[in-house]
Amino acid sequence: MSETDVLVRFFSLAVLIVGSLLVILSRIPARTITQLKDLTAAYEARLRLLEDQALENSKQIAELQGQVKVYKEVPLQDIAAAMAGITASNREILVILKQSLQVAKDVGQGLNSYSATARDEADEHKK
Repeated sequence: MSETDVLVRFFSLAVLIVGSLLVILSRIPARTITQLKDLTAAYEARLRLLEDQALENSKQIAELQGQVKVYKEVPLQDIAAAMAGITASNREILVILKQSLQVAKDVGQGLNSYSATARDEADEHKK
């Protein structure tokens, strides 16, 4: 074997190794691109899901804010004043009821004494 044959074989081997490396390296970016596309699709699906959840949460927050607004509009001081008014009117009703009860007792006693007197008079007429 001559020196030229050795050099040709060496360069052939070097070209074969470099070509193999280039083929391998060209496949790596293709796989990486495919993996990145899959990952991007997964992230986009997750993003859509999170956006839907954020929209639903915003609706619920708005509803709760409306309820809080209603509660804030009911002034607690007015409620206390109304309760004081109700208490005062209940006291007045209680006084009237007590007076009515006393009148009923008085009328009842008057009727009892009248009926007792009438009975006594009837007994005297019978004699």
